[in-house]
Amino acid sequence: MGLLSLAEDAVASLALLAMVALPLAEIVARKVFGVGIPGSGPFVQHLTLWIGFLGAALAARDGKLLALATGTFIPTGRARDWSMAFASAVAAAMSTVLAWGGVALAQSEREAGSIIAAGVPVWVGQLALPIGFGLIALRLAWKAGPSWPGRALGAAGLLVGIALVRYPALVEMRPAWPGLIIVGAAAILGAPIFAVLGGAAVLLFMSDGVTPATVLIETYSLNVSPTLPAIPLFTLAGFILAEGQASARLLRVFRAWFGWIPGGTAVVCAVLCTFFTAFTGGSGVTILAVGGVLLDRKSTRLNSSHVSESRIPSSALKKK
Repeated sequence: MGLLSLAEDAVASLALLAMVALPLAEIVARKVFGVGIPGSGPFVQHLTLWIGFLGAALAARDGKLLALATGTFIPTGRARDWSMAFASAVAAAMSTVLAWGGVALAQSEREAGSIIAAGVPVWVGQLALPIGFGLIALRLAWKAGPSWPGRALGAAGLLVGIALVRYPALVEMRPAWPGLIIVGAAAILGAPIFAVLGGAAVLLFMSDGVTPATVLIETYSLNVSPTLPAIPLFTLAGFILAEGQASARLLRVFRAWFGWIPGGTAVVCAVLCTFFTAFTGGSGVTILAVGGVLLDRKSTRLNSSHVSESRIPSSALKKK
């Protein structure tokens, strides 16, 4: 398991490195030689697809897939464990169907013989879809519970997904509302949001006799959009700025400028986030780079104020 995690981290890091290196090499090549790198843009777009789905697989590995917080309202105990197992099983089933849709999409593109650039076929880039969804499905099933009964329920979710793929007549030309109710219940209990939205779409398409690969066609087209690579690059810029302590230095500057006025803490947070967002181009990058620094400084300030108050003699407090 450690080798698999190391391999995933290495592949994701190499994809991100290539995604950064290609545009930089394109700039240098155009300046020096007057020509660009063939296929640089399409390769970067497909690297975005790989980074997105590898990132989702890593999030599933670490249990950090985005979900509603309503499942945490259930008191800790057997009821909560089984509700989480049910949600994970439904999500694993939907992920299995989506993974099969990715396989069908890659097969159709292989038969079509489409090329990304430089002789690289499109179906190779599309393999990120079945690989990503397949890893997510397996990890959701494994993390369905802390014990084997919960994992057995997660494995049952995988079998349900396989059954839906092998026997589409189970849902074709039938009302989709029973499946939508199950998916909605799983969403309330804490199923990942991607599985809820994707599962609802898959059930609606399959109930009309349409293959799940149709959903993956739109997923693929959205993920290879020319504007989408800016998101991981801005995120990387935010991490670099955060690791370089640029956000902490900016915080000290704005605290010196605005911290002395009434309500200065709120003003400093608002102005700093506005400046950082304008500087990096993305509010999500600001949250990554500045949010932790602001939270740490706020906690430190509150703790220091509590300590200073505890050092005041009780007689002085009575006089006040």
